[in-house]
Amino acid sequence: MQLSADNIRISFLILALTLPFLAQAQEWNPRPGWKDSYAVGGVCYCDSNGYDHGLDTKVADTPIGPQNVVDICEAIERVMGSGPTEGRIPYNDIQCGNGPPNDAADEVGCPGRVDIGPAGCNQIGPRWDLETVYANLPDIEEGLDRSNWQLDASNNSSEVGRMIDGSLSSRWATRQFQTPGQYITIDLGETLSFDRITLDAHSNTEDYPRAYSVFVSTDGADWGNPIVSGIGDRSLLDIELPAQTARHIKITQTGSSSNRWWSIHELNIFAAEETEPIDPPTPPAPRPPNSDAHMSPIIDLIIEE
Repeated sequence: MQLSADNIRISFLILALTLPFLAQAQEWNPRPGWKDSYAVGGVCYCDSNGYDHGLDTKVADTPIGPQNVVDICEAIERVMGSGPTEGRIPYNDIQCGNGPPNDAADEVGCPGRVDIGPAGCNQIGPRWDLETVYANLPDIEEGLDRSNWQLDASNNSSEVGRMIDGSLSSRWATRQFQTPGQYITIDLGETLSFDRITLDAHSNTEDYPRAYSVFVSTDGADWGNPIVSGIGDRSLLDIELPAQTARHIKITQTGSSSNRWWSIHELNIFAAEETEPIDPPTPPAPRPPNSDAHMSPIIDLIIEE
């Protein structure tokens, strides 16, 4: 039987419409290479493959409030390590299948275990142990009220709020290696007096600025010369300033690093200490005219006679 031209065209049309669905179904066939997390001994760890498909924009609930997935995974590794290399069970979803999922269609098709193929799609595994991860965060030394501050940065400006959110588990970072000229700016919302700044890189202990300069401004445009410059050498960088009264502050990273970002988990600025005026010494009261001192020459004269 010979197919007509119309039948051939219809066959090609059906094939063209079917192939994308077949390809998608093939993509949803889970393989061990797919993994956003893994479990070892009932403990869930991160294994994000680079936080693809928008995973770095996702948040999850924690004991200290919603946190970004990247920051959570970094906190898990700091506290719990990366887990044994043997006996890992991979899952095609962050938090061992419990979410939040990334934006790829395969996560919807198979949110669960991927090392055993399609049969594992409903096996979602344990959750992150965030109670342990966030159990012992140190207290943050607080300075000026930060509720009205406006921040900006040369790099990754969308995340600057993380450096004043009150949580050491989150951070702002350049997401590029340190190069001279990277900066952050702070608008205090009003003119204030201050004499100290702290930049806390917390657990990213090598992400302190290799060198820095601090500027102040009344209008956020004219910065003039730096009021202080220095070398970074520790994760909690404490910058002492000559007492300043200003509204705007700019911290410029002037050093270089071939393998470290500049990170700030918490930024605080401290009010200048007020010194009480010292009263001048009180002069001695004058002696009255009839005092012994006034009469002593007369007494001496009488004795001599």
